[in-house]
Parts: sequence; C-alpha cells; structure tokens
Amino acid sequence: MTETTASAVRAGDEYAARLAEFSDHYADIQRRRANLDAEEARLLARSAAYADAYADSVVPAVFPPAERLHPESITARARRSESDRRVEFEPAADGMAWVHLFTTAPIAQGIAERIEAAAAVSRAAGDTRTCAQLQADALAALALIGVTPEDVMSSPVLPHPIEVQEHITPTVQITVPALSMAGVSDAPGMLDGYGPIDPETAARIAVNAPSFTRILVQAETGSVLSVGWNQYRVPADMQRAVRLRDGTCRAPGCGRRARACDLDHSIAWEDGGTTDVGNLACLCRHHHRMKHLPSWNLQHAPGGVLDWTTPDGKHHRTEPDPAPF
Repeated sequence: MTETTASAVRAGDEYAARLAEFSDHYADIQRRRANLDAEEARLLARSAAYADAYADSVVPAVFPPAERLHPESITARARRSESDRRVEFEPAADGMAWVHLFTTAPIAQGIAERIEAAAAVSRAAGDTRTCAQLQADALAALALIGVTPEDVMSSPVLPHPIEVQEHITPTVQITVPALSMAGVSDAPGMLDGYGPIDPETAARIAVNAPSFTRILVQAETGSVLSVGWNQYRVPADMQRAVRLRDGTCRAPGCGRRARACDLDHSIAWEDGGTTDVGNLACLCRHHHRMKHLPSWNLQHAPGGVLDWTTPDGKHHRTEPDPAPF
C-alpha cells in the first residue's frame, strides 16, 4: 500500500467516525425533542383540565360548554345584538294584538319582575283577575299611564283596560259608523293599522280618548260625517279624513294614492272657499295644477262627489272610495 493510499484510508475512517458521532448526536436530539413534545402535551392537558374546572366554578350553569368555546366573545355578540332592539306590533284575532319587545336580558327581566310585583300586590288585595291578566294589565298601565308597583301598594287595585284606554296619548285613527256610535248597530269600527274592532270599544274610544282621531261615517254609504275639527287651517285629523275618503287622486282616471296627493280647496280660499271636508279633495300635483288652468271647471257636490268639466265641454264624475265595511 502506498503512502497516498494509506493517507486516504485514514482520512475516510476519520470522516466515518465523525459522521457516526453526528448521527448519534442527532438521534439524541430527536429523543429529547420527543420527550419535550410529550411533556408539552401533558402540560397542555393538565392546563385544560384546570381551565375547565375554573370555568365551571365561575360560569353560571345556564351557559352550555359551547359558550366557553365560542370563537367570539359574548361581549362582542351582545353589543351587536343590542343594536337590533325594537318593538313590534302583531295583530291577533277578535280585537286583540301582541306587542313584542326585543331588548337586553336585564331590561326584559326587570320589566317582568316589575309587572309581576304589581300583579302580586293587586292579587293580594283581592283582585279576581288571573295572574296572567293582571300582569298584562300592569304592563299596559305602566306604559300608558305610568302606574308603577309603588302606586299599586298605595292603591292596590290595578286599573282595568277600559280605564287605561281613556289615557292613550298616541294619535290613532279610528273609523266608527254613526249608528254604532249611537248604539243601535253592530257594525264594527276600524282601527287604523289593525282592522275591525267591536262597536262598543270603538264608541268608547271615540268618546273618551281625545288623542284618537274620531271619524264618523254613514254606515250605508261610507261617507264621512265628522272628524270634529274647529281650526282655521287644515288640521292633521281633517287631512286624514279627506285622504281616507278619497283613497286616490280625484281627477278622472288617475289612480295615484291619496297619501301622495295635495289637498286642494275645490273653491279657492281667496274666492270664499271654506276649509272643510266638503270643500277639500285629493289631487296629485299634475292634476292640481291642471285644475287651475283656464276652461277647467270643478263642482264639489255633497258626499265628496266631484263633477269635472274639461275645456272641450266633456263632463266626468268621480266618487270617493267606499268605507271598508
């Protein structure tokens, strides 16, 4: 063996020994890494167990485990949901309706507890209404006339719904047939936004609740008889009465809804026309302007009937919408 060959063999043996050393070192690193991974897993498992135990001790039992695992905090979700708070009105059958309140849980619970307290006091004082009826009446009294549980403690009997209706302050439109108002007909009244209500309730509201817009109609023809106005300018209740009567623009062939029309004096005020239902009609802006052009003529007959004469001498008659009963 030459010297060159011997040197190459020695160098190869040295490199092989170093590679074996590196391999053993790497294997030792891998073993230690596996031990660390196992230790980390045990630590995380123990930590999770302690976290669950801690949560169980401080989170009310009403919350399911999923609440603790939800990706979004309950604070963020509550803030978003709170922006949806609202009150909704839902008509029901037989003159009844639901009022739904969507609000925060503490407020809802507080309302429930308050009306339960008022109902309990009234019940203890001998009120014969059921607990459910008393709670409903307590909420109505609280919302409409401000009767609180403290008031009930000094005067234990909660007001009846009939009494509460007398204190209603929102403006509500009610249409009552004149014969029902006189108590000689069973024709229903019409509560705006709801529908038919029994004539006794309609008559009572029309008489006792001044914040309601009372519209008396002739039962057979549906023509408006009175809305009880005494103002020089066209009041809001008279506007509603005229729009209710007309339904649409009163020009021949025009179907634009009355709520989008002008209220026109059939005989102009400056010409001696009065501001009353018998001299007012709904005209869309186009036909309102057209009516004042030369050679157009309009006669306002009793019952809201309009007789039109066009510039070429043709005659057209339009009549009000019939009442909804």
